Amino acid sequence: MGEEEEREIEVRALNGESTKIWMPAGKCVKDLKQLLALTWPPAIAAAGTAASSTPNFHLFFKREEITLAKLKEALTQLGKFGCQASFEDIKHLCVLCPKVVSFANNDPTHINPADAVVIISSGNEERTETENNPANGQKGMSLSKAFSAMRKRERSFKSILQGAAKFLMSKSGNENAVPLSLKGLIKLINEGGTKVSGKEGHTKVTFCQSPTSSSHAFRQRCCRETNHLLPLAMIQHLREGIGSKGQMMHVEDIGAKKAIYAEVPSDLSDRTKSALKCMGITKLYSHQAESILASLAHKNVVVSTTTSSGKSLCYNVPVLEVLSQNLSSCALYLFPTKALAQDQLRAWLAMTKEFDASINIGVYDGDTSQKDRIWLRDNSRLLITNPDMLHMSILPFHQQFSRILTNLRFVVIDEAHVYKGAFGCHTALILRRLRRLCSHVYGSDPLFVFSTATSANPLEHCMELANLSTLELINNDGSPSAQKLFVLWNPASCLRTVSFPPDGLVVSQ
Repeated sequence: MGEEEEREIEVRALNGESTKIWMPAGKCVKDLKQLLALTWPPAIAAAGTAASSTPNFHLFFKREEITLAKLKEALTQLGKFGCQASFEDIKHLCVLCPKVVSFANNDPTHINPADAVVIISSGNEERTETENNPANGQKGMSLSKAFSAMRKRERSFKSILQGAAKFLMSKSGNENAVPLSLKGLIKLINEGGTKVSGKEGHTKVTFCQSPTSSSHAFRQRCCRETNHLLPLAMIQHLREGIGSKGQMMHVEDIGAKKAIYAEVPSDLSDRTKSALKCMGITKLYSHQAESILASLAHKNVVVSTTTSSGKSLCYNVPVLEVLSQNLSSCALYLFPTKALAQDQLRAWLAMTKEFDASINIGVYDGDTSQKDRIWLRDNSRLLITNPDMLHMSILPFHQQFSRILTNLRFVVIDEAHVYKGAFGCHTALILRRLRRLCSHVYGSDPLFVFSTATSANPLEHCMELANLSTLELINNDGSPSAQKLFVLWNPASCLRTVSFPPDGLVVSQ
């Protein structure tokens, strides 16, 4: 056997000193460290002084330029290990992803080597001088930078494949399998082209369809029209466009409904009627009037009507009436979120804007300052809070709220359908504790008013929630509604897997 080929390695210490050593090509980094321990630094080794430890050092690539001859030689060596990549494959890769591999004639400086592997396509005779001086005045590249460049190329290549797959799937009309060969991919890029954008290391690839190859189905799928369509026209547009594969399973026509009005109950005081007139309300929906009369008749009520049917008035009006008649009466509002509590506060302030009676209203939640909490405990007659605050800050310190609990006339629970599962069980126990305190400690028996829009069994649910023996259901919705078309849509399956069979690329949905 002949002697093993040696290679030159440049080593640079952190203090700036550098040297070159020779070692067999088959050796690894561990062998290099052992060699450095014996020969570094050269001046100490020449003086015969043993080095106690090997200094910290960096390895740098020599940054030799890659020529066609070197590339073919490397591919030949790789073929011995089972890699069947050919020179034609490298040329195809250059077309598919120039940010991974690029060819240059003589001067590769116009391409950043950190972005792509630059292959010099000049003849060997023209590159002799460069190969004899591979450094060519350039600084070496550290291992970390080399690995970072490799990761950038990998991300860029993956972005190209993903963009091609998505583009072809949209072009083919969402078929379950889209065959894609290498020739077809190159033809796609040559016809449509690609747009590459984004910051360094974050490549975004967009495949552009050429005007000559665009299809009518593709234009339908990517509809960007903003024209106003009537409901029936919109249904037809969806059927012919993105629903052309039969995704629209059923269309239910929900007819329009006219409003059913009722007069404002005569039992209300003039101040309450005046407050309603200030809000522009001269008559009520039938379910609003029914709910108000039931609450004023000392009944527990649950209002179950559609969204935006005016359920707030169903409990605001009787509460306002009672608080204006008795200046010591109080009410407690429970909302599942802080946003709903703030909305209700604004509604109450608007309703009592020109009201002559003194009704102190406030939100008592985690955002309320200590100063405001003290004021609300001593002065408020309408306390807006949530179940968690009732559990953590009100019931454990019920002595501080004795004035409110003693005179509590109404407990309003909005969005009652939210209180289900673990949260609903938690709230049910809190309401039971509230009722026990009011009954056994402070001698009060407040009425409950619930509201919900989506509960399937509002009566049974609310009776169990607050452990009530009687509850009146108001579900005859008197609010108007326009015609609605309810569409049952079965979406197409999504992109799931990408496989690489021997004969090409198949993208599956």
